[in-house]
Amino acid sequence: MLKKRNITAPPQEQQRLQALDRYDLLDTSSEEELDQLTELAALVCGTPIAVISLVASDRQWFKSKVGLTLTETPIASSFCQHVVQAPRLLEVADASKDVRFADNPLVVGGANLRFYAGAPLITPQGHVLGTLCVIDIVPRILTHDQRMGLEVLARQVMKHFELRRNKIARQEEEAQLHQVQQSLLALQQQVKKSFQSPLEQAMLVLDHPNCQTPKEKVKDGVTQLTIAGNEVGQQIDGLLQLKVFTIQGKPCA
Repeated sequence: MLKKRNITAPPQEQQRLQALDRYDLLDTSSEEELDQLTELAALVCGTPIAVISLVASDRQWFKSKVGLTLTETPIASSFCQHVVQAPRLLEVADASKDVRFADNPLVVGGANLRFYAGAPLITPQGHVLGTLCVIDIVPRILTHDQRMGLEVLARQVMKHFELRRNKIARQEEEAQLHQVQQSLLALQQQVKKSFQSPLEQAMLVLDHPNCQTPKEKVKDGVTQLTIAGNEVGQQIDGLLQLKVFTIQGKPCA
């Protein structure tokens, strides 16, 4: 019986897993754009199964799949982890005759997997998140054009991941900016109230017939306080109009 070689953890595996976490892909809903790329991979390669597989520490999870009901498999039975270790297209013509996979549960079990080809999903920083792979239950060999097509589609999957990540980052930034603006608005109201209440009380004292304080002196102080309050309010108004507190050129509020 052919024996499967043990796979050691790839260099900088911790950094790779952290990169995978930053993309926030695991256990998320299906996405039409990715499903279309997966379907196209199956068509280009002529296989009944195609998968976008993300390789985590203890499992490989399928972000998109065609012709497959499984949503994940244990890392021990993962073909894709071999691509993570050596980030280039991996093609296995007949897994039952390959020393690395001959006793793999996906090969000897009910799945009866025979053919596998996986192209790496590589971030701009060089981390391999997983693969775009095609699978069949009969042995086969891809043509040169099919291999090229699979690699092109894998790059398109990665571009989608980048766009998705950037969109999430923008949404988080917009939410933070909105929160800052609301805090400034609350501060503006608090400052106005802090100045307004003493001013009103001072004016009531001045208007009282028994007031002994020189009215001109008090009025001058009130005037200075009013000016200072107005200046603070204007400064806050100016901050709220800064571009950093707007979303796509419009106020957050």
